Amino acid sequence: LSKVLLQPLEGIQRPALVSLLPSMTGDKTVMLDLGANVECSAQNLYEFAIMGSIFAENRLNLVYPRIALLNIGVEEIKGHQSIREAANLLEKSTALNYTGFIEGNLLLNGVADVIVSDGFSGNIALKTLEGAAKNLLSLLKGKQPIFKSFAKFILRFFFKDAYHRLKRINPDEYNGASLLGLTAVVVKSHGSANVDAFARAIADAALQARLQIPQKILAGLQRY
Repeated sequence: LSKVLLQPLEGIQRPALVSLLPSMTGDKTVMLDLGANVECSAQNLYEFAIMGSIFAENRLNLVYPRIALLNIGVEEIKGHQSIREAANLLEKSTALNYTGFIEGNLLLNGVADVIVSDGFSGNIALKTLEGAAKNLLSLLKGKQPIFKSFAKFILRFFFKDAYHRLKRINPDEYNGASLLGLTAVVVKSHGSANVDAFARAIADAALQARLQIPQKILAGLQRY
């Protein structure tokens, strides 16, 4: 509906859902597509990389952000043909800081500033991270039956530092995925968002409007 009403920016075939991921280093990572496009061509992935790079530059104040393609391995022969072709396109672009493939186990480790994938893989990866984070937080808060009395106290005492680090990757703190590539700001809130999470999505939309993200992307497309 957003694509029909607002229209894509000139030079963009498909808009992509993007969100900021936390990392264990304390930095944030831009990831797209998170579900808007189940199947993507190499050109689509290349355009996502451009939009993600521009978004990271303006939203996170980064210079020459590192771009990685989500894949099942780091070897050049791994993955679908579209992913390998997208890698070739990115390698040829000196304006983009492409660093290679990234596997799912490093999504929160701060090894890339922009992570690019098709919407099918990206959505599964995001929801897997959300579920794992919420389950771990629930365990450390002692809401599960395995945490009782003294055992609960001991585990929380020894893992309190890990608990505070895990709180930084609470999905509620990062609610709202932006639909990049349209002529105006669109932020999609998670269906299970609580009041605070929904408020953060609204605040993020307002910030993007003030930063003029669609206009910055349109201007940036001309550079690439």
